[in-house]
This record gives sequence, C-alpha cells and structure tokens, in this order.
Amino acid sequence: MSPTEIPFRSAVGDGFTDLWVRVVPGAQRDGVTGVHEACLRVRVAAPPQDGAANARLIRFLARTVFCVARSRVEIVQGQCARIKRVRVHMEPARIVAALGALLGNVPEPV
Repeated sequence: MSPTEIPFRSAVGDGFTDLWVRVVPGAQRDGVTGVHEACLRVRVAAPPQDGAANARLIRFLARTVFCVARSRVEIVQGQCARIKRVRVHMEPARIVAALGALLGNVPEPV
C-alpha cells in the first residue's frame, strides 16, 4: 500500500504526510478506534479545554503510534475543531507501516 492509498490522507510531501484525524476528547484512555468518515478516529483522555486534548493527541500519536519525537507531529488545521489535519514528519512508507500495524490493515472509510 502506498501513502496515497491511505483513505484519511490529506497530503504527502517530501518527508511528511498530512492525515485527517477525528478527535474524541474526554475518553477514559487514549486509543485509535479505527477509521470513520475518511478520518482516523482517535480518543484522548483529556478535556477539550485550554489545548489539553490537542497536546494529548500529539503526545499519543508521537509516542504510541509513530514512535517519534513530539516535535515531529503537529496540528496544521483545526486546532479548535474535532476534525484536525495532523502533519507527521517522517517518511510516508513508515507512516503506512505504523498505521497498518496499528489497524491490522488500513481499512476503507465508512
């Protein structure tokens, strides 16, 4: 599977990929629940106040999903919305591998 086949991909550049992420704040624990409406659905155990959910999302994606430094994951659109465009600064092939391992295989959008 190539980075352009990820159903929730927004853009691919030299050394980065943008992903559409739907955030569910206030969950009991962090986790990826799958793909829903062409977005990677991620729950975070932080309230949607004062940027806490955004910070938790970045930390979760960086540490758990992609195993990179937090500085390599950033929200480029939707800071105050549930649907965000998240930029991951790593090779697109590694992003596909990480998501494939996490999701079993990157599914088609619902």
